[in-house]
Amino acid sequence: MTDSAEQLSGRVSRGRPRFRVRPERRAAARRGGFAFGLFVAQVGVITLIAAVAAGVAVAVQTDQVRRSAEGDLEVLADSVATLPVVIEGLQSPDPHALIQPITSAMQKASGVEYITVVDLNDLRVAHPWPELVGQRVSSDHSGVRRGERYVGAEEDGPVGLTLRAKVPVIAPDGRIVGTVSAGVPVRAVQQEVTGRALQIIVPTLVAVLLGLIVSWTATARLRRRLYGIEPGEMLALVQSRAAMTDGVQDGFVGIDDDGRIAFMNTGAKRLLAVTGDVEGERATEALPAPIVRMLDTEGQPDTRQLTTAGRTLVVTRSTAVADGRDVGTTLVIQDRSELESMLATLGDERARSGLLRVEAHDFDNRMHVVSGLLRLGEFDDARRYLDSLPRAQRPGAAEQWHRIEPPMLAALLASRQAQADAEDITLDISADSRVGAAVAVGAEELTVVGNLLSNAIEAADSSIDVFLVGDADGLELIIEDDGPGLSDQDAQRVFEHGHTSKPADGWRHGIGLSVVREHIVHRGGEISIERADLGGARFVVRLPAASASPPPIKEHPA
Repeated sequence: MTDSAEQLSGRVSRGRPRFRVRPERRAAARRGGFAFGLFVAQVGVITLIAAVAAGVAVAVQTDQVRRSAEGDLEVLADSVATLPVVIEGLQSPDPHALIQPITSAMQKASGVEYITVVDLNDLRVAHPWPELVGQRVSSDHSGVRRGERYVGAEEDGPVGLTLRAKVPVIAPDGRIVGTVSAGVPVRAVQQEVTGRALQIIVPTLVAVLLGLIVSWTATARLRRRLYGIEPGEMLALVQSRAAMTDGVQDGFVGIDDDGRIAFMNTGAKRLLAVTGDVEGERATEALPAPIVRMLDTEGQPDTRQLTTAGRTLVVTRSTAVADGRDVGTTLVIQDRSELESMLATLGDERARSGLLRVEAHDFDNRMHVVSGLLRLGEFDDARRYLDSLPRAQRPGAAEQWHRIEPPMLAALLASRQAQADAEDITLDISADSRVGAAVAVGAEELTVVGNLLSNAIEAADSSIDVFLVGDADGLELIIEDDGPGLSDQDAQRVFEHGHTSKPADGWRHGIGLSVVREHIVHRGGEISIERADLGGARFVVRLPAASASPPPIKEHPA
């Protein structure tokens, strides 16, 4: 921009006052904009329709009134022209004396402004104004004397603008002996048209007024149903709601008072294994049966725990209230599987911490023994003592770990073996165990193997045998211990959620074997309990490789 342009722009900007609307006024305008705009649109539509309808009706009435008046005048003129006394009077020496009484009586009876009879010399022989009798008629009757008929408005004559009908007077022998003209002022016709129009316009205005009242009532009711929210604000609410609900892991489901799903976020679809757009569908058809049964209950918020194959859900139902009235039901769905996984991880960390404390204690003892022998100068005894200590083993160092190629599975077995060693339990992995690298080891495989080994370590007295084989089709696992085993009653209930055969110590929830069974069933595998040769329990597991089959849902009361 050049200097002159900048100067010009500066002068313009300084010279032109800026009009700023206060934020509170803009907010008030936005709040009232939708309702007022809707009301104005409705008023415009109602008024336009009423005006068009009334205009058409008035035009039709005007035409009918005019046609009716013209028809009446023509009939009246024909009636006068066909009277024998009029025909004979026009051929008599004194037609006025014969005709005037007749036309005066018919004028009075019909209510027209005038009836004029004219002879062939264009002179009036009968007229309501006596001073005009015998004078030349003011309008043109030449066409009528030739046999033509005329119906229409003319301004010629002493009465002014009139609607008139002019017809010839024909004698019985066919000769035209005169003419007859009958007329009414156009203003009289207009007055009748005005009266007919008022009969249309007044009801139309009443209808428009009623329409405005109904429109305003409907607008106010709609605004109350929308809780005073403007369309722009509704769009922002929808966008913010979608951003918030889709950004969390928990599931949210809103059901309106008609039983249809108003919204369902991404977390709810993932947890309930629902695909596609279900908004607008009936909740009884789109949601799993256990959740539908929760919707049948009323009253205080209800919380239940649902277990899926691989997921444990906590569902809370509550009533949605807006503006003091119930507007539907909300469901909050939380995945408890992650919490249980965290509890399992915490248990493993506690066990690993205890193992490290034991190893640290043993290491201190050994170091004290070596230090004492060195202080006493017993170097040969110190060397023999060090040679007698077992070498630390790590996953992959011993021959048995080469048969377990998946490193995560080998690490899990090594950690459980170290845990068993710390508790003076021999955990022996069969020499026939083979797990190839093609086996996909995920969280479910580690959960199944880890929970069963931990359960065996807790139950065993001194010995555990493990047999494990696996390929691309899945894993087969046999774990048996020399513990007390399971009674027939415990064997039937050991996989139930919350049931445990061990004494409660605050960390045992009866969850581990329940989760193990859910993972196995989810994969389509099998698990069974037998009496072990060692005297305790034997768990036999077949865990197929992961598949995409959807999990069934089971319900447990919270």
